[in-house]
Order: sequence, then structure tokens, then C-alpha cells
Amino acid sequence: MTSTRDSGDLAQETYAALLRAEAGLEEVVGAIPADESAWLRSVQRAVRELGDALGRHRHLHEGEGGTIPQAVALKPALVPDTARLKHEHIDMLHRVNEIDRGIDRQFAFQDFDVELLRREAAILHAILELHLLRADALVYEAYFREEGGEGG
Repeated sequence: MTSTRDSGDLAQETYAALLRAEAGLEEVVGAIPADESAWLRSVQRAVRELGDALGRHRHLHEGEGGTIPQAVALKPALVPDTARLKHEHIDMLHRVNEIDRGIDRQFAFQDFDVELLRREAAILHAILELHLLRADALVYEAYFREEGGEGG
């Protein structure tokens, strides 16, 4: 059985890994490619790392005892907000897979499009940033906001 402390540590480690993977992808994507092939492989490694971190994040927050089921148990009115977060998990993982497959296609046809990948990564980054802000708002609503609004 996992203690609350262990769960909290796991959540923090998962969050930190997600932020590291996001920063890693952003750094690689922002680099000026001297060798497009090597740059694409770096982007692919970074996007796969982000995909792994997103998968762990999703499992932790959607799984039994996760933030999403706990929030709904505390305040059933949060169901629409939690549904959106779940949808965003799926969307982000889909985008990671699309970027990964797109890189494979670029290698298959030896037709490299740096700008396309930069734009796709920027969209993924924006969705992830918004997702994390929405998740923070959900935690606030579930645990800190009094029913009936601020101050009762």
C-alpha cells in the first residue's frame, strides 16, 4: 500500500519529469539545425521522452486514487472540468505520436521540414501549458474553494 507521502512524492516526481521533458523538447526544437537529419533525431528522442512523461502523468492523475477521481469525489460539479483534462491527455498523446510518425515519414522520403515540426511542437507546448494551468485551477476548486464561492 502506498502512503499519502509516497503518492505526493510520486506526483511531484512525475510533474518534474513532465516539465523537464517539455523543456528538453523546447530546447531541441529551438536549436538551429546544422544537420537536419541529426536535428530530427534529437527532436524525435525529445518528443518520445515527453510522450513517456505524459503517459505517466495521465496514469497518475486519471488512475484510481488520482487527482481527477478524487476531485470528482469531493465535488461532482467538477465532472466537466475533469472530462476536459482527460480529453487533453488524449489529445497531447495523439500529437506526440503524430510528431513522431511525421519524423519517420520525413526520413522515409528524405524530405525534411524543420518549420512544420517547430509549429507542431509549439502547438503541443501551448496545449500542455494550458492543461497544467487548468489542472492547477481544478485542484484549487476541489480542495481550497468553499462551496458557494470565496468566503462562503
